[in-house]
Amino acid sequence: MAYALCWGGIALEYFLGNLEMVEQHARELADLSDRHGMAMWQAYAHAALGWRGARAGEAATGVALIEKGLAELELTGTAYWRPFMLLLLAEAHLVDGAIDNALTVLEEALAASVRRQELLLEPELHRRRGDVLLKGTARVVEARACLETALDIARRRRTRSWELRAACDLARVLAEQGKRGEAHDLVASAYSQFTEGFDTADLKGAKALLDELGA
Repeated sequence: MAYALCWGGIALEYFLGNLEMVEQHARELADLSDRHGMAMWQAYAHAALGWRGARAGEAATGVALIEKGLAELELTGTAYWRPFMLLLLAEAHLVDGAIDNALTVLEEALAASVRRQELLLEPELHRRRGDVLLKGTARVVEARACLETALDIARRRRTRSWELRAACDLARVLAEQGKRGEAHDLVASAYSQFTEGFDTADLKGAKALLDELGA
C-alpha cells in the first residue's frame, strides 16, 4: 500500500501537476507509515507534504519539511529516489526566490542520479536546471545547453513526456531568439508522437505553444 501511495499516487500526480492529489496521497502515506513504523515511506511523505506546502506559499516551512524527509531517508541507510526528493526541494526554494539554492540542489540531484544510476529523472533534472538558469541569472547559453542535453537524453531513451517538456522549453528560448519556425517544428515533432493524454497539462500546454508559434 505504501509503495502504491508513493509511486502510483504522489509521484504520478506530481508529474501530472495535480497538487491536491499529491497532498491527499502524501497524508495517507504519512498516516500509514506512522501507524506501521515505516521510516522510509514516512520520509517520502514528509518531502511531498513539504513541497505542497511550499507551492501553497509556505516556502520556509516547506523547505524545512523536505529537508527533514531527506534526513529521515538518510537514517534508514538508503538513498533510493533521493534525486526526486531533491527536485522537490529545488522547486520549494524557487517559490521563495532562492535561485542559487535551487541550482545547488539540482546539481546535487544530477550528481546523485548519475552516481547511483537512477537515471529516470536525468533529462527532467537537466530541463529544470535550464529553467532555473533562465529565471534569475540570464545565463541563456548555459540554460540552452541544459535544455538541449535534456532533449537529447529523452530522445535517446524514448521518454516522450520528458522530450515534450524539454522541446517546449527549448522552443521558447528559440522563439525569443527569433527562430519561431525552428521552435514550432521542434514542438510539433515531440507532440506528434502522442496518441492519447491530450487532456493533461503538458499536452495542453504544448498545443497552446504550437498555436502561438504558428500564428
